[in-house]
Amino acid sequence: MSSFFHAQKHSIFFRFFPPPKILLMPHIGIDISDRSVRYFELLEKRNTLAVGRHGSEKLPEGIVVGGEIVDREKLIELLVRLRKETKASGVRVSIPEEKSYLFTTEIPPLPHDEARGVISFHLEEHVPISVADTVFDFTYLQNNTEKTEAEGKKRVAVAVLPRGIAESYSSVFEEAGLSALSFELKSTATARSLVHHGDGKSYMMVDIGAERTIVSIAVAGEVEFSTTLEIGGDYITTALQKKLSITPEEAEKAKREIGLSKESGNREVVSAILEPVSSLADEINKYFIYWHTREERSNTDRKIQKIILCGGGSNLIGLVDHFMLTLKIPVELGNVWSDIFDTTEEVPPLSFEESMPYATAIGLALRRE
Repeated sequence: MSSFFHAQKHSIFFRFFPPPKILLMPHIGIDISDRSVRYFELLEKRNTLAVGRHGSEKLPEGIVVGGEIVDREKLIELLVRLRKETKASGVRVSIPEEKSYLFTTEIPPLPHDEARGVISFHLEEHVPISVADTVFDFTYLQNNTEKTEAEGKKRVAVAVLPRGIAESYSSVFEEAGLSALSFELKSTATARSLVHHGDGKSYMMVDIGAERTIVSIAVAGEVEFSTTLEIGGDYITTALQKKLSITPEEAEKAKREIGLSKESGNREVVSAILEPVSSLADEINKYFIYWHTREERSNTDRKIQKIILCGGGSNLIGLVDHFMLTLKIPVELGNVWSDIFDTTEEVPPLSFEESMPYATAIGLALRRE
């Protein structure tokens, strides 16, 4: 029996059902994207958390494409190297948001097996693939609406992944000698690192990567909506390169050093960057409006309080101010250390800018249940 089916049997493919407590160490999160593999370890010392090993390695083009593993052998080779360097055995892994589906629905409060059967029966109403070709799991949400409570139902979040994708991720970790304690949506792990434990408010998280951006909405730390946009940092670099007829290296440098800074005096660069950034803002605003125009979102505590940015692309100079001006809502860079230690008393091992791409890996490592 493959490790994937073992994982499915014990409900660890998604975050919703915990492994036995004996498996809780080590707390190493591994975040795989098309461009890199990032890992982050948290250690428990005297009932406090301490940062352990962490790092990032670039993935050559063509190993992972659009979240799908294309070159298994090269990815396994990298994971074996990571295992030897970190001496890790058990890890917590992100799964590709662009290949997954996340939706909420309402069902009667039932035992797990019965609830799973009810959800399975209606799965094809929500996702464009057959039940036989999927792996899914669910969790009861704590944030039930008044309407749901009145009807005696419970709201659940359902995460769905094509079976082939699930098996490919599970098998490469098995062959690399790494025990995957849990697989988890990127957005779910990111919410754990960006939303302070116990915060009951609603936030939109915007994770800007190299090739795409994940927009998700969390209520009381639980992700209820997620979508992937095909706009990322590389999109901005390419637009800048074409607009000014410069090399990719020159475009990347201009983006990094000038960005949207009007004080730079370089109107050409700012103008060239502004176009793709405005397109991203328009897409974000669509989902902001969608969330608030649905009837069930009328509750005050379900209104988005602010937008939290993370990912390497969020470090663009002037981006926070531009989004605030355009979207008319508070926007801030995420603090990935909020549930680890007080940054006013302890210096983080990574600078604020360096920590932005680690939000998912840190969120994976933070999982304790």
